[in-house]
Parts: sequence; structure tokens; C-alpha cells
Amino acid sequence: MDEEAALASRREIGTRIRAARKEKGLTLVELGKLVGYAHNSLSRWESGEQTLTMDQLLRLAAALDKPLAYFLGLDFAGADMSRAAELMRQAKARIEDLMVQAAQPDLPGLLGDLVEAVRPLTEDQQREVIRYAHFLREKSAP
Repeated sequence: MDEEAALASRREIGTRIRAARKEKGLTLVELGKLVGYAHNSLSRWESGEQTLTMDQLLRLAAALDKPLAYFLGLDFAGADMSRAAELMRQAKARIEDLMVQAAQPDLPGLLGDLVEAVRPLTEDQQREVIRYAHFLREKSAP
């Protein structure tokens, strides 16, 4: 992912964090206390100035009562099957990007969010996601 696309992705995620925080009626300081991060870090994440790790994004998702897919801009609910397939491809790409960015991904939390994201897909589409996970594992093996 080039730097311009990475910045756009960070800004998109930050916009969703801000919207979810405001929806819950929280200030940056209040949210910071809930998740254990300084309010100035939250401000940089919301503006897209700084990249979040997977663990940070998962903590925010839990505190803001939103699925990880919400912050990634993935909406599987009510999607037709052709759109669901496209969303699944997007999910694969975003998950791969975030795992590369995260120094130490929180795999148990990530897997829970992945299950939630693919639950509305057909069984064949779910199998495709599993095949893709195997592909990524083989691709990253030394």
C-alpha cells in the first residue's frame, strides 16, 4: 500500500473512530481513560496522523461497542451476494494490511472479529476466507 493510500485509510478509520466516540457521547479524555491511552494519541488516530496497531483498534472497537468491520468500512449486513463477495475481498486486503502494520497482532481478538465479519456470508464464501488465511500463512512462512 503506497503512502497516499495508507494516509487515506488512516483518515477513514479515524473518521469512524471520531463518529463512534461522539455517538457514545465521550470526549477524547473519557475514551482515553476507558481504553488506557492518552487523549493526544486518540486525537492523532482520529486525524489519521498516526497508525493504530490491531490491538489498539480492537480496544477502541470494544469500548465504542462497534465491530472491527465498522472501523474498516466493511458493511456485510443486507449486502447482495455479488456485493458480499466484493466486501469479502476488501476485508481480506484490509486484514492483511493491518496484520502487516501491527507489530504484535492480538490474534484471539482478531479471530473473533473475523468470525463476526464473515458470519453473514454463504458457507462457500466462508470457506474462501479460510483458504485465503491458509494462503497468507504459507506466504509468510520462511
